[in-house]
Amino acid sequence: MSHPWSRQRDNNGDLEPNLWFDRFVRFLHLGPSRSLVGLYNQYVVERDGEGTRKRTSAPGAWWTAYKSWGWKERAEAWDEYQRQVDKKRYEDERKKAKAERLAVIRTVKARLAQAAARLDLDDPNSADITRLLRVVCQEERAEYDDEPTQRISTTDTVVVIGGVDLNNDV
Repeated sequence: MSHPWSRQRDNNGDLEPNLWFDRFVRFLHLGPSRSLVGLYNQYVVERDGEGTRKRTSAPGAWWTAYKSWGWKERAEAWDEYQRQVDKKRYEDERKKAKAERLAVIRTVKARLAQAAARLDLDDPNSADITRLLRVVCQEERAEYDDEPTQRISTTDTVVVIGGVDLNNDV
C-alpha cells in the first residue's frame, strides 16, 4: 500500500520526478506551518548561501509541481499520520508507566501485609504500618479507577459518611 507521502505516479503511470519528490520530502519536514515559499527560500539559501534576498513567491515550475503532485494534501496526510504515531507512543508510555507504578505498589503492599501480620497492636509503630497499608491500597485503587464514590471515615465516636456527620446532622 502506498502512502500519500510516498513517491506518486501520475495518470500515465509515470513516477513523480526524483527532483520534485526530493523537494516534496523537504517540504514535509518543514512541519505543519510549512509553505512553498518557505521551502523555496530554504533552497535559495542552500544554493546561493546565507544573506541572499528572501523571496516573496516561488517560481512557476515550483507551483506547478506543488499543485500537480498534491503536495498540500499529501503533507496534511503526513501530519495526521505523525500525530497518530505520537498519540500511540504517548499511550504506550502511559501504559508502561502505569504498569511500573502498579509493580511498585504491589511490592510495597506485599511487604506491608507481611509486617501487618506480625503486628503487635499495642506497639505504637503499628499505626504507622496500617496507615501506610491504607495509603498503598488507595493508590492501587486509583490506578484501577476503582475509588469508592462515597468515603466512610470514623474518628473516635464521630461517624462521617459522605461528608455528613451522623452524630450532629441526623
